Amino acid sequence: MGDIITRRAADQIDVFEIYTNSFTACSLGGAKLPLVAENDREAVSIAVGTLWGVKPETIRMVHIKNTLELTQLRITEPLWSEIAGDPLCESVGDPVPVRFDASGKVESQGDFNR
Repeated sequence: MGDIITRRAADQIDVFEIYTNSFTACSLGGAKLPLVAENDREAVSIAVGTLWGVKPETIRMVHIKNTLELTQLRITEPLWSEIAGDPLCESVGDPVPVRFDASGKVESQGDFNR
């Protein structure tokens, strides 16, 4: 589980299942819940706000749509400059800013959010 999740993700958590699994495993660490942001925009803002001393133009961030399908990722330009030569990585488009709709949810851009 992440450090920050959205309210839509938090509403899908089965706390009873998490607590049962943690108790059965004799490990309470797995029952800790992340900070809940109201929407995607707030989650990104909170994450970026914790990066003390980091200039915004140097932030290396990854947007993963689904951890079960890691075929396409959105990454910041500073991170792309680090991995661009890797034969396992391929750019499928030009850099675009992340856009949020009126509710603060990341807007669909190309095939990524379908």
